[in-house]
Amino acid sequence: MRRNVLEVKDLTRRFGGLVAVDGVSFQIAEGELMGLIGPNGAGKTTIFNLISGHLLPTSGSIRFLDMDITHLKPPAARCLAGIGRTFQIVKPFGGLTVWDNVTIGALARHPDMGEARERARQMLEFVGLWGYKEVAARSLTLPGRKRLEMARAMATEPKLLLLDEVMAGLTPTEISEVLPMIRRFAEEFNVAIIVVEHVMAAVMRLCEWIVVIHHGKKISEGTPKEVTKDPKVIEAYLGEEAFIA
Repeated sequence: MRRNVLEVKDLTRRFGGLVAVDGVSFQIAEGELMGLIGPNGAGKTTIFNLISGHLLPTSGSIRFLDMDITHLKPPAARCLAGIGRTFQIVKPFGGLTVWDNVTIGALARHPDMGEARERARQMLEFVGLWGYKEVAARSLTLPGRKRLEMARAMATEPKLLLLDEVMAGLTPTEISEVLPMIRRFAEEFNVAIIVVEHVMAAVMRLCEWIVVIHHGKKISEGTPKEVTKDPKVIEAYLGEEAFIA
């Protein structure tokens, strides 16, 4: 039986009179791939910001590896606890090499530079960027920068990885190359992975469990087959071109 890595319970975040996240609960176990989906503005990235410590909740709780991290800050503390993430807008250290970028992530867990460089090497080989190790990060293509972002997050040796639209802007061929890599993260490193993504066909192929958010509320969860047949999900996505069952 797989151990629960994260348990979010009644998570709520208000910005003045706006309720961005409204009583959301879910959990994820080690090695599990979960999709967090919903229309633009549904509250998905806010949930990621709450889990990673970039925001604190108005109410509710977040348990990670049996620790209450609801009010743990700053975000670096959650990284050290074992939570890694990527961001919608990829911003590498452009003037540094690809290897240096990932080494920065590895230093969070390995203060010895030699060990950090080795961890970074392993991650760059894993994502297929070792051949670009001495290239300035700013010169990578968008798919390359997305891979770099994932390698840097994985270099921190997370138990939970939050992937925020890592397939946005990629071609179908590029997406088909990224999917097995993400799956290998979960399988080979036993990392729990939550994916926020608008490429619904990819999410349905990749994830074993889906949580659907709409107007800050959880409206459905289940297997990909179950949620795509849920009338509430169909209604929420009515007219949303991104949703492909």
